[in-house]
Amino acid sequence: MVEFAEDLTVGLEEDRPGALAAVFALVARANLNLEGYAFIEGLLHFLTTDASAARTALEGAGVRVRRQRKVLVVDGENRVGKAASIFLRIAEVGANVHFSYVAAGDRVVIGAERLEELADLQLDGVTWPIPEQTAPHR
Repeated sequence: MVEFAEDLTVGLEEDRPGALAAVFALVARANLNLEGYAFIEGLLHFLTTDASAARTALEGAGVRVRRQRKVLVVDGENRVGKAASIFLRIAEVGANVHFSYVAAGDRVVIGAERLEELADLQLDGVTWPIPEQTAPHR
């Protein structure tokens, strides 16, 4: 299955113990499930059951949400070559991927340009191996 969702991006400017936990606690106190996230060097991307409610909870507590944007969520099956298949297919159409992370249930979250077009590619059905002539755009 391929669906649209909303990713929230939060910058944790203070690199200190508990900063990440505090954000996650705010989401939990709003009774929202954290479905997936990536935290790298102070920047948190996450997917939750209700991005608008999560944003309201965070901003109400003084946490700045840098961005809320539409993403594609693709069933990703945990098997050899699945990620390669998905991202090579995206490269074939020349769409740039800005970020990606894995969410619960073997789902892949993709922040990219041309999401509507990518949704039509049936990325959940791509398989490995792919034809040898397939190569990313350079």
